[in-house]
Amino acid sequence: MAHVLWEFYNFYESLELPVAGEAVLHIRKLYDVETQARGLPPAERVALRQETAKPMLDDLEVWLKEQLGKICGKTPLAKAIKYALARMPKARPYLDIGFLKSTTTQPNVQRAL
Repeated sequence: MAHVLWEFYNFYESLELPVAGEAVLHIRKLYDVETQARGLPPAERVALRQETAKPMLDDLEVWLKEQLGKICGKTPLAKAIKYALARMPKARPYLDIGFLKSTTTQPNVQRAL
């Protein structure tokens, strides 16, 4: 999700688009769960993700689809939303695989959060 986060962060920083800022907040909540999961055994990490991150990821997907319906489909923001939606199926396996870790330690992710 780091590259998706970075897309929205850049839109928010450069153009101050409220939708981009809200997307960053949604994604930040997912990273907050990963901060809680750090150091947990894989089974506990999966349980935490299923209980906390899965509903957040579901909500993010619904919210992105709603936002896409409200803006012109040819804008750069729409392109970023479509990219994020296309990445959702690839992001979901982390919910079920406890040994997968997040990218919250990468400097660019930390700066965006």
